[in-house]
Parts: sequence; C-alpha cells; structure tokens
Amino acid sequence: MIELSRQFPTPEVLERIASAFGIEAYELFAVPPTPESSMERLHKDIIHEIREVIVEVLEKALADKHNG
Repeated sequence: MIELSRQFPTPEVLERIASAFGIEAYELFAVPPTPESSMERLHKDIIHEIREVIVEVLEKALADKHNG
C-alpha cells in the first residue's frame, strides 16, 4: 500500500522501483538542484575565485614592494 502511505516500502521494493527507473535507490530521495540554487552556487564560486585572485595579486604587490 505504498500509494496510500500506509506502509513504507522494504529496501528490496525500493531497489526494484529504482531499477525500473534506471536509477540507484538513494536517487529516489534526492532533491535535484533548482536553477536558482545552481546559480547561487555558481555566484559563490565566482566570488570565491575573485577573492583568491585579489589576495594573490595583493600579496605579490606587497612582496615586490618589500623586496624592491
């Protein structure tokens, strides 16, 4: 009675359902990323990379000033 939420399926039943969809059982419970969450992650990654470049450039400039 999975359809009526009266009983949770056994691991074996979950495996059969997943196999029918051509996926792994854990993927039945995975929440796919939304376009918005993907864009947020991309934004955070870009900001992180920009900060790393800025720090690297500033450290090099300070080292050059100190050595030169």
